[in-house]
Amino acid sequence: MRTVRCYDGCGQEVRGLGLRAANRQGERATVVMERLQNARDRTLDARQGGARTGAALERLAHHEVQLRQVLTSCHEVLHGERSYKEIDWKLVRTTITEADRFVTLLRRRP
Repeated sequence: MRTVRCYDGCGQEVRGLGLRAANRQGERATVVMERLQNARDRTLDARQGGARTGAALERLAHHEVQLRQVLTSCHEVLHGERSYKEIDWKLVRTTITEADRFVTLLRRRP
């Protein structure tokens, strides 16, 4: 079995089936979460107000909640609190991809 260091920086080495995939998804989700938080800060700094900004902030918050759930699931798998098979990894990938696309769309918006 291969030993993997947890993506969240706790330093713990974790072992088991499917951990490389869980670790990779955790790393991806962490990067997208940082992008979401930066996008939220930029949106708030712009102070344009209006319905568009409010809707964007609501969707950012929605994606942030979903990514927190993904990060929690990945962490639980890596630390043996949940089985790799309990997680719907297709949903995890979709959640991360949708959040990433939304941040990209926000950057293109004038």
